[in-house]
Amino acid sequence: MNFPTLFWQLLQSNQSYSSALRSSFNPDNLSPEKTPIPQAYSQARKKIHPRAFTAVDKLLPNSYYKSINPNFKNFCGFRAIGVDGSNMRLEDSAYN
Repeated sequence: MNFPTLFWQLLQSNQSYSSALRSSFNPDNLSPEKTPIPQAYSQARKKIHPRAFTAVDKLLPNSYYKSINPNFKNFCGFRAIGVDGSNMRLEDSAYN
């Protein structure tokens, strides 16, 4: 199983390993020998570096917002969201 296939499988799956593999590699149940076993899937999953998920986590929202509004702007790399702070007191510090 190559990296793109494995990674996509991880992102879209909310099933058990066996069910996810069977639905992706053998949906008609005609060739069970072509379906990877759950142990191979689990071992391959352990080889994925956490930075891959961090990169996707940054890439997807940015591409989504740019597809909606090509002139999307941010503040210091963050999406600015308006919040009414009338019920919350924030102390002034160097961090904020």
